Amino acid sequence: MAYQSMAPSTQSSDLRLTGQQPAYEHEAPFANAMIQAILTKVWSLRLDAKTQEEISEKLNFLLTPTRMRKYMALYFKYWQPNCPMIHVPTFDPRTVSLSLLTSVCFMGAKYTEDKRELDAAQRLVDFAELFVFSNGILSGENEISSTYYGVQNVDDDPSCWVQFQNLQAAFLMVICQYWSGSRTSRNRAMENRFSEVIKVGLVQISGLVRPGLLGTGCAQNGSTHISAWARGASP
Repeated sequence: MAYQSMAPSTQSSDLRLTGQQPAYEHEAPFANAMIQAILTKVWSLRLDAKTQEEISEKLNFLLTPTRMRKYMALYFKYWQPNCPMIHVPTFDPRTVSLSLLTSVCFMGAKYTEDKRELDAAQRLVDFAELFVFSNGILSGENEISSTYYGVQNVDDDPSCWVQFQNLQAAFLMVICQYWSGSRTSRNRAMENRFSEVIKVGLVQISGLVRPGLLGTGCAQNGSTHISAWARGASP
């Protein structure tokens, strides 16, 4: 995959609701990377060719660089104030974890006023969920690998920041599905996905959240949210 996750950028991203398209917009690799990542999960399912083609068309419609930046801006305008778990000045779609970018875009798409975009996002969010929960510390492969090699010191692991972003992505996807998913999606979010996030969060949060990685107070807020959910509190 061409897209590469990196440490947080020191430059803030160009997130906007309206305005001219950035000069480099046509070269945004994160859009193609997200489409291909989600399509990979679609192809792993037993869907007929017509359904796969329909999903592919909707993904290419929804996940253009311009629309994705719109959804990011909507996320930070409407959702971020409710749960400030992302450091806005260093959030850059070109370098952030692809899983976190996926959750941010699909959460932001819930606020769009364009009915076609909203319908497409609603049809595709289940596949986005499959992708988010197949990555990093949330994957079964990672759990088996960790069991074999033993617990490693995350301070010495260059991928720890990406792992934490993948945990954030899963947290956001659970909220997104519980609030606006279908009945089946809501049930899956609370009966299965919620427990996956809590299990990983309780094991990883103390090691992955280190001073300086997030803005002031964000680490404490993140731990508070995880603890509240573990006690069964509403988001």
